[in-house]
Amino acid sequence: MAKAVIECPHCKQECTRTPLTRISPDRDPSVRKKVQDLSLFRWKCPNCGTTIEKDFIVCPVCNTQVRNVCPTCKRPLEAHWKVCPFCRTHIQ
Repeated sequence: MAKAVIECPHCKQECTRTPLTRISPDRDPSVRKKVQDLSLFRWKCPNCGTTIEKDFIVCPVCNTQVRNVCPTCKRPLEAHWKVCPFCRTHIQ
């Protein structure tokens, strides 16, 4: 499995992780509970812990930036993108 470089949207520190392609609730009871209550698929603000939507740019409670945005079209970007897929702006 290929590793991915992931940038923390809060502190901008990068780390390398292996993305999960599947989960096995049968092997890990804590994962089973998170799948059942859907908390596995929720995002949390790294500052205040509020549940937020995946595409939010800032936390609506504490105003912490949780994603990068394109400087031209203002659409949300993934941390590893080099070009905005919406307007072709090169990201530095």
